[in-house]
Order: sequence, then structure tokens, then C-alpha cells
Amino acid sequence: MILPESLLTACRDILSVSGTGISVIKQIALEAFIQEGYLEHHITKMKKLYRKKREAVIAALQTAFNNRIIVSGDATGLYVVVEFHEIDFSEDVFETLQEYGVRVYPVEAHAIIKGNHRNKVILGYGNLNAEDIQIGIERLKTALFENTS
Repeated sequence: MILPESLLTACRDILSVSGTGISVIKQIALEAFIQEGYLEHHITKMKKLYRKKREAVIAALQTAFNNRIIVSGDATGLYVVVEFHEIDFSEDVFETLQEYGVRVYPVEAHAIIKGNHRNKVILGYGNLNAEDIQIGIERLKTALFENTS
């Protein structure tokens, strides 16, 4: 933990009685990892990897749905929000998606004002490779258009 000087003594006191200290060896290893540039290298590598995945998701969505969707939240991160012009994501639609092996998350569940986002879902891609992304988007398309048209 990096602390301002004014909090250092109080935090040391808390750690000494809580028994949740971190081993010195782990701290030294972490310091070396950071100082030798490995953390920065790792972050750069992950940014490139996730950018490629994000590009694969957007390309697959555009190919599958063309002008039937609007993709947002696509600048960074591990997910995108997809707004479908023709789909109302009801419980039945989510059940159908699960039957097809597709997991998406309703934006509506996170909305303060309910009812305005029933056509939007969150698509996560952090743990998927390019092939899985393509398969998932195709399954999404099949599930939506075979069962909601």
C-alpha cells in the first residue's frame, strides 16, 4: 500500500494488531517486478490483447447484425454494450440465449430508471479467444432471430 506520510503510523499500528501483514519476501518480489519494468510490460501486453479482442467483438457484431445494432462502451475495457433496434430482452429471450450457450447481461438490471434499456445487453469478452468470440456472436444471432422474429 502506498500511503501519505500522515497515515503511515496509524496503518502500521492497525496491521500490527490485525495479523494481516504481507510477507517481506512478497513485498520485495513485487517491488522488483515493478522496478524492473515487468508490471508496465504486462499492462502494455494486456492492453494490446484486449484491444484485439474488442476489435474482434465489434467486427463480429457488425458482420452479424449490420445496422440492427449500436455498439457503445467500446473504447476500452473488457465488455461492450450493444443496443438492438428490434429486440426486447425479456426473461424468455434470456432463457433462449442460455439454451444456445450464450451469456449476456441486461443493462436494465443496472439502470436507475427501469424500462428504458430493455433492448441493451452487456457482452463481456475478457476470457474469450477470437474463435470463441465469433462462435458466441453467431449463436447470439441464431438465438435472437430464430426465436424472436
